[in-house]
Amino acid sequence: MNAMRHKFTLRETILLILLFVILAVGLYFFLIFYPLQNRISEIEAQREEVAFDNDVADARLIVYNRMKSEIAEIEKIPEDQRTKMYKYDQSEKEAILSLMYRIFGDNVQSLNYSERQNGNIWEITINFSFTLDVDSDTTLPYERGKTILHELTNTGRRSQISNLSISSRDGNIANNTLMVAGTITFYELA
Repeated sequence: MNAMRHKFTLRETILLILLFVILAVGLYFFLIFYPLQNRISEIEAQREEVAFDNDVADARLIVYNRMKSEIAEIEKIPEDQRTKMYKYDQSEKEAILSLMYRIFGDNVQSLNYSERQNGNIWEITINFSFTLDVDSDTTLPYERGKTILHELTNTGRRSQISNLSISSRDGNIANNTLMVAGTITFYELA
């Protein structure tokens, strides 16, 4: 019985307490701290994913509300003043080209036509350039150019003008020969 009742020396007692503390700290880190850290990381990742989804939903809501207000604005426009999206066929191609020649008249220098289908939409692209000279007409080239561009924007068809450049020979577009180039794209249903 005396063999089991060993009296520990001060040194052995300190070492045993130190061993117990190291074991307790190790168990704490492996059984509590690291699993909690992993769980916190997982929750943080889920929170970031939810925040991202929320941001996407907010952006979609903004776009939806903008579209809704644009539709409301379009519905306020009288039917005869709305732009139309025609069904594409050969006669529409001819109608667009004759519209361009009517708008530009004798002023046209270049009119290049191309088309491509993008899903269920046909994009009919026309690169144009024209020159307006000073002549005996009382209308200045600048005013005639404004009229032509106004007619291009009000064709009654779904379209977009891009790459527009307006210049003159000496930099004064108000009273001199005017050179205009650009691209207009018409959109029609396939």
